[in-house]
Parts: sequence; structure tokens; C-alpha cells
Amino acid sequence: MPNDILLNITLDFPINKNSVQRLFFTQPKKIIQATQESDIQHCLLTIEQEQLKGNFVVGFLSYDNALTDYLLLFGVYSAPLLIKPWSNSFQSFQVDPWRLSEGIDKYTDKINTIKKHIKNGDCYQLNYTIRAESRLLQGHTFDLFEHLTDCQAASYSAYIEHQDFTILSFSPELFFFQQGTHIHTKPMKGTKPFHPDDSLEKQKKSLEESVKDQSENLMIVDLLRNDLSKISRKGSVKTSELFAVESYLDILQMTSTISGKLEPHITFKDTINALFPCGSITGAPKKKVMEIIKRMEDQPRGPYCGAIGYLAPEQKNVFNVAIRTIVHNKKNNQLTYGVGSGVTWDSEPLDEYQEIRNKINFLSQEKPYSLFETVYLHHGKCFFWNQHFARLRQSAQYLNFVLPDEDHYNSINLLYPTIADSSFRGKFIYHRNGTARWELYPLPTEFELGIVNFASTSISSNDFRINHKTTDRSIYDQQFSKENLHLFDIILCNERDEVTEFTKGNIVVELDKLLYTPPQTSGLLPGVLRKYLLENNIIHERILHREEVINASNIWLINSLRGWVKVKLDLN
Repeated sequence: MPNDILLNITLDFPINKNSVQRLFFTQPKKIIQATQESDIQHCLLTIEQEQLKGNFVVGFLSYDNALTDYLLLFGVYSAPLLIKPWSNSFQSFQVDPWRLSEGIDKYTDKINTIKKHIKNGDCYQLNYTIRAESRLLQGHTFDLFEHLTDCQAASYSAYIEHQDFTILSFSPELFFFQQGTHIHTKPMKGTKPFHPDDSLEKQKKSLEESVKDQSENLMIVDLLRNDLSKISRKGSVKTSELFAVESYLDILQMTSTISGKLEPHITFKDTINALFPCGSITGAPKKKVMEIIKRMEDQPRGPYCGAIGYLAPEQKNVFNVAIRTIVHNKKNNQLTYGVGSGVTWDSEPLDEYQEIRNKINFLSQEKPYSLFETVYLHHGKCFFWNQHFARLRQSAQYLNFVLPDEDHYNSINLLYPTIADSSFRGKFIYHRNGTARWELYPLPTEFELGIVNFASTSISSNDFRINHKTTDRSIYDQQFSKENLHLFDIILCNERDEVTEFTKGNIVVELDKLLYTPPQTSGLLPGVLRKYLLENNIIHERILHREEVINASNIWLINSLRGWVKVKLDLN
């Protein structure tokens, strides 16, 4: 039965220019699937019918049915979940080294063959792809997804779990966005590796002025203008932001935006038939290059180079181009990742092969640290958001991140509307390249009296990680051992044996009926609630030593999420 199909989907899709929100879709009330081409048109009609009934319809279109057997697979859901409906596995994952399916010699022969097609007038650009392969040796694919999401910091990431396979997509590329009759697409063509030791603006300018990359991008712009014109009102198709450059953690990409106004009678089926697959992953002319691709590529593409996305009740449709995408076979733990580049007459095989290697680098990277803020969201309001954002911006400037802007600040107002009726712990994760993600969690369990003790080792007050809220929590995690895991938290001390903070918040102690907290010079995170209490003379700064804390009348852990949490010191 179709409804017995497991289809759990996680989307990290934009809520504004630079920020995404993580949404979860689970337990579909209906499955829409096509394994043969003859079923596709009926399925596309059914998808839109379900949307018009007020449902979310979420899933993927494959370039071909390799690796999953599906050409199309969508679930129908009443609404997204804002909180992850399963617990973290907290497992470290391990994968085999990634191996490219073609060596440089075979790849060079293929590129030269494509250039012969270009010389003969068969095409003028062809997106040739190969595969990288690995195997999941340990852990869960969602752990791999979360790790690579932070390595890539893409705007259109997706995780699709089926009982036989899992799709992990880290796509930075928008296929199309549609709201009512407005539609726009944002093809991505033109690539350069990002070197963190060099000026970002200098590297952006180099790509912006690259004649080869401009030519490659413009060919696809022309193709997509033509595709959009098939479904848009006459004269409404426009090109904006031509040759814009976007930065990711390891790569720079050139994009252009093409928009149009749809004819009133255009359906979702019409849109897919006109645009799919996206011209940026085929080449031009589309029909001819797809024939050449089928003959030349040794392995079919499957979901890679297809599209992943959703249709929402408010006539909103958003799909990515499924590049930077892994398919995990649950039966043999095989991981297959598609990777390619646009080949033109000016292409050099060695350069194209290096571009492919650049595009798979993130698969083997250590997780880079990001900044984050944890906030209390209650019935549509965020407490201390101004202060949280100011701290984030200050840290971004100090650590040489792209500075957060007004769009990032306003993203909190665009979180999924049902947040207005509930309370959450909100986590705003901010990456070095200026992309950000909102994640929502249940509020923490309240403790009447948490038991705490001192850490067994000291921390360095000069460690920069202490002064900034980053995803690198190792300095705190290493303070815990099997002996103190039962504790609510531990009290940290620096190399001078000065008390600094807890791992989950700042410390306040009562001495002689006055409330004190350590100064930042002792080495601690300047908490938002701590700052508010200091400014209002409710607490005061003072260097605190271990004996003073032991003899304090009361001890509290404070942060903007939990407020004041009274704790009890147990030295046993």
C-alpha cells in the first residue's frame, strides 16, 4: 500500500534572503508516486489538487529513476512540524574515503568528445557529471546531514528518508520560486574555489569579471528565459542581478535571476513540463544535450540534478536544483554523490576536473565553527532579541565573519506563523559566509534545584572561544566526564583559580546579601541576561574564588532562556 511508505522530510529552505528555517514533515496522509513516465502527468495534477485542498505537498522529482526507482515521490501533509519529531542519535559517523568514478585520463577523453560536439554545432554547452562514491561505516545519515549542512551552509538543503534509501541534498541553487502568478528562477553557473586567506571581495570580483564564467552563465540565462516564456505573459520575462556572485564556505558561485508573470491558466503541471529539468544541469540546447548526456555518462543520475521542494497552501511553490546531493542505499550503505561542471568550447579538461574536486571537498571537511544565539520565543515574541543580535554582530566582526544585516535581524518575524501560539527554544545559527538557519526546540525541562560541582580541570581565560557563542563546544564538553554526567552543570575556573561561569550560563552568588557575578576578564561568555542585570544594578561584578562560592548563601545559573535557576553545590 502506498500509505505504508516511509517518507520523513526535513527542509532547510529560506524565509528571507539570507536565513532559512528548518521544517519537518512526517507521517504523510497520502503518497503520490511515479516509477514510469506514463504516470508523471497524472501525478503532477494530483499534487496541485492536494495543494488546493489546503495541504503541504513535499517531495522530489528525479532526473531519472536510478538509485531510488522513483521518477517522482511526494507526500501530502497537513502542516510542517517545527520541532524535530525524533531524538538525536548523538553518534559519531564514519564514512569511507570518497572516490571519483572517473580518473583524469577517461575524464579528459569525455571532455574532448563534448568539445567535438560543440565544434560540430550539436550544442554550445553541456553539463557533464560523474559520481563520487563512499560507504557509511558507522552512525546515522541524519548525523551526516547535520555535519555537511554546516560544512556547506547552503540555502536549499533537504533530507528525505524512505525505507529503502535516504537523500541528503545540500543545494545552494534555486530551481524556481512561485507565489501566485509571480515566478522566478536563479540558475547557478560559474565557479571558483574560495580561499579564506585571501580577500573575499577580491575573489568575488575575479569571478564577476571572468569572461568564461560569464559566457557559461549567459548561455543558461538565455535557455531559462526561453523556458519561462512558454508559461509567462508576453513581455513579462525579465533578467535581474546578472552575474551576481554568492559565497559559500568553500566555493564562490555566479548566479543570475530571471522572473516572469505566469499566465492565469498555468498549472503546476505546466510549470514542471516547461522548466524541468533545470537548464543549468543539462546545457543548451536542452533536448539535444540530454540525448548526448544519456549516451556519454556512464551512470544515470537518479535524484541528483532533479528537484526537491514543496507546495504550500498559500499558492507558494519552492524547489531547489538537486545538486550537491547524496543518495544513501540502506541495504548496502552505499553513498553516491553526483558532481559535474558546464563544458563549453573554452573549457580545459584539467580545469574542469579540478572544479569537480573542489566541489567534493566539503564531503571530507572537518565541521567549521559557526556563531549561534539561543533565544526564548513565547507567543510570537522573542525576549532580548536586540541584545542577542548585537552580541552576534560583535562576534561576527571580531571573528571576520560576513556581518549580519537587517534581513538577518528581521528573519525572526518570518518564522512559521504557528509560532505565535506556542513557546520554543529558538536557535539562530550564523555561518561565516552570512547564511543563517533557524531551528526550534522544546523549552528545557525545569529543575527545582539543580546539583552542580566544580570542574576537575581549569580553562584558559585567554581562549577566544569563551568570549563568543560558537558551535565549537569542545572547551565545555571536555569538562564533563563519566563521574559528573549526572550533574545539572559544572562550575568552571580559570588558570588563576577564579570562578568564571557554568557551561550553560553565567553564575551569580549571594554574599553578604549582595549578588555578584565574575567580570569578563576572568574569561566567560558575556550573557544577555547577565548584561541586563548589570546595567540595572541588580547584580555586581566581582572576582570570585572557589571558597567564596562554597560559602555563598545562594548560587544561581542565569541565562536568557531559563532565567534564574537556583542550584545546589555538592562537592562529593
